Amino acid sequence: EVPIGQDQNTVALLAAVNGLPSGGEATHDTSLSTPVNVMMVLDFSASMGNPSGDGNHDSNLAVMEQSVVNLMLQYHAQGSDVNMQFVAFGQGESHSSGINLEALFDFLKAENGHPVTATDLGNWLANQSWTHISGNATNYETALTDANALWNSGGLQTAGHDNVTYFMSDGVSNTGNDSSILSIWASALANNHITSWAIGVGTNADLSS
Repeated sequence: EVPIGQDQNTVALLAAVNGLPSGGEATHDTSLSTPVNVMMVLDFSASMGNPSGDGNHDSNLAVMEQSVVNLMLQYHAQGSDVNMQFVAFGQGESHSSGINLEALFDFLKAENGHPVTATDLGNWLANQSWTHISGNATNYETALTDANALWNSGGLQTAGHDNVTYFMSDGVSNTGNDSSILSIWASALANNHITSWAIGVGTNADLSS
């Protein structure tokens, strides 16, 4: 498991996904002392279609999607009130509306007629319109600008909840101004008391990016 930091002002922790348990999928102890608001900032650019190299998944995208499913299952299993929002990016960006995880599980259970499985969550994720990002470039600036705006709008934040962000990418940003947005993002994390995790996806993830 990836060690989880307890300092809510952590700006980022870079961790290569390759070599982790469960075929390289991202997992960690999601146990928190209070309910939690979770934002996932996810790379859907063309390079995520490259082979993962982990021997278990066809592509970096498949690793990331399985990692998202793993985290959703872990958060739901802890039994706390969990609110989620997703930001998808590539050349541009898109985002979901706010989602209460318990309500989503109840909906999928009713729709499928059985307790929610990893496959159910994977199918749900694949069918979301916000995952369909046009263009071939990877733009961290637009992703973090959108994530920053969503946190600052207060739409995801709920009083009495911890705030957590996961940023998943193969680590190759090739457009936009990363340096300008990083300082803004760091301030947003500190001001909103957000624990932020940056996860490099795939065995060839560029953690320097």
